Amino acid sequence: MHSRVLNAIKWRSRLISQRLFLRIKFKNWKTLSESYAKQVPSREAVFRNGKKICHPPDRMGLTVTLFEIWKSKVYTHQFYHPKRGNIIIDAGANIGIFSLWLSQRCPDCKIYAFEPFRENIAYLEKNIEAFEFDNIEIIEGGIAGASGYTSFSDHNNSRSVDHRLSNAIAEDPTDDTAIRTYCMSDIFKMIPSEKIDFFKIDVEGSELEFFESLKKDDLLRIKKIAIEYHDNIKPGTKNYILSKLEATHTTTVKTDPGDDYGMIYAKLKA
Repeated sequence: MHSRVLNAIKWRSRLISQRLFLRIKFKNWKTLSESYAKQVPSREAVFRNGKKICHPPDRMGLTVTLFEIWKSKVYTHQFYHPKRGNIIIDAGANIGIFSLWLSQRCPDCKIYAFEPFRENIAYLEKNIEAFEFDNIEIIEGGIAGASGYTSFSDHNNSRSVDHRLSNAIAEDPTDDTAIRTYCMSDIFKMIPSEKIDFFKIDVEGSELEFFESLKKDDLLRIKKIAIEYHDNIKPGTKNYILSKLEATHTTTVKTDPGDDYGMIYAKLKA
């Protein structure tokens, strides 16, 4: 009985906090709040200054992503603060909410936003243009264990944040549905530095193949990493990534209920 009361209080407190966050930040806070409560799509978030983050109108995910990234700071917490000259990889950039959050705090960092899905890319481009940031470079494609081409998986979803890549190699890379994949060596060729200051990875299951391909020397070039792991998609992902990072990074795990997915925060050892 006591635990039920505490849980009810926590739920109510979280609801009030979320509603207050929306009300302070956004003109259309009522629409966003209703979208979240009723689990229906929302096409835009309109800030108090009039700027907008646009979102696919037929898909859900906008409000919950704003909560995760702008309110709860799920990728950064006190773990990372962008600084002038930092090189940042945003793998799984979606419509740009995290890249925009970083740029607002530090316009002088450089962000490489990887997004494989063309519908999201259209909104990513639109949102970056609306905010007039020139420090974000969009890379059309996803991170994977190998450089090449792949396709969508057959995962059926209604949210903009739940797209998955297939493990299969695309039979015809010139096909309009083929999706470019980049491995770690590709990424290091793109950046003007020997080091990556912050690498955010939220790629709906592709993180396992990506880490399987990483060498120790690759990891030694990445100062901080925030990975959303998905054991619910590929069991064993969390433990594999932790074992891979053991020699090079100190790690902290934040697990969501059920231990099926969560966050791994990794900091390069001295």
